[in-house]
Amino acid sequence: MKTKDISPLGYVDVVGATKAILPMNDVFINFTFSNPNRREALKQAINLIIEAYQQSNPGTSLKTIEGSIKVRTQYQYFLSTDKEATKSMDLEITAENGSRKYVEFQSQIDAGMATRAVDYLLLSQINRKPADNIWLLADDVDALLNGKTFSRFVYRDEDTGKELPNGPGNLYVSLTGLAKLSTPAGELAAFLLGRTTDPKDESVKEIAETFKASFIEFSRDTDAARALSRQV
Repeated sequence: MKTKDISPLGYVDVVGATKAILPMNDVFINFTFSNPNRREALKQAINLIIEAYQQSNPGTSLKTIEGSIKVRTQYQYFLSTDKEATKSMDLEITAENGSRKYVEFQSQIDAGMATRAVDYLLLSQINRKPADNIWLLADDVDALLNGKTFSRFVYRDEDTGKELPNGPGNLYVSLTGLAKLSTPAGELAAFLLGRTTDPKDESVKEIAETFKASFIEFSRDTDAARALSRQV
């Protein structure tokens, strides 16, 4: 992600450096939503993204998250010193009806990302109900987005084009594209990218306040500082 004209949530002192923390920082995201009290803000944020996609593709089978949720994060992975440990997607959201969504906040794009996306999609299906994967991308990936703000890949019949019933999907979101829109989802994207710290929409303002409150705790947490030091 380009660092020009962005405003971090703040700075954290780590070993030998001071690190700017943007909302998309993976250690920070996992720290934030490991707290059950912040689940509603997460649900609200992801639903804004899904609703924006639904507006651009009214025929989609992707549904918003309804009811109370449970959240599993990868925070323990970031705290682990086990070199054999492997990272999955940042967040697993399970709704009341049992439906699941995996969410990845991708601030840095690498050549192996598309391959990992397929691996995560397959792994999330093993012995469990199908799940949707949602990738929030700070930088565009042409091979996945094809110049669009949204791109969703699903299982379809090659002959008829009919989608597999209740099948999983991979939704890729260009946050830079979404941030151009004067909508709540656009404001959310701009906030996640660090382009604004004070959104105007009330729902996005609530999400932003959750992030800001979390950062105060994050900046004082010694475990989080150790996890960050491995990124420097």
